[in-house]
Amino acid sequence: MFKIKKLILPVVTFGLIFTSLGITQASAASYSQTGKISFFYGEGKRCSDEKILGANDCAVGKDYGKVIPKGTAIKAQNLSNGKSATVYKWSYGNFGGDVILDVMPGVFKNKLGGNTLDGYIKKGKTSYSY
Repeated sequence: MFKIKKLILPVVTFGLIFTSLGITQASAASYSQTGKISFFYGEGKRCSDEKILGANDCAVGKDYGKVIPKGTAIKAQNLSNGKSATVYKWSYGNFGGDVILDVMPGVFKNKLGGNTLDGYIKKGKTSYSY
């Protein structure tokens, strides 16, 4: 107990110094990517953690699968028409080319304005923070 009391004053003093200098804890990091957005028929299927995928869930590329936390909100944008949607990362996959995100067909067509016959949105952007 004596050691804890000895540490309290220096820790509080150190915190006050940083606060008075305007130094605070950094906010969450923000990230964005540009590339193609594709779609996959995953709604109602189980992903790797046994969650059943919903209409607003998505998959990120395998390289980001374990980096981006499950459930992270991702803003997907179609840069060709300005439409956007918020989707949630619950899965990941091996994407070909410069595909950056896989969304459900409803989001792809109705919210982002993509044409499923094209297979992907050519000018897409994702942004998220955690």
